[in-house]
Amino acid sequence: SEFTFGELPAETKNAISHRSHAVWKLARFLAERE
Repeated sequence: SEFTFGELPAETKNAISHRSHAVWKLARFLAERE
């Protein structure tokens, strides 16, 4: 069965979104240091 983001509870979506945002900021920070 296809797993969709909409099936997740709100807390889980918030945690995933927050974590991916932190990862994105870290990646940008590392890229700017080059």
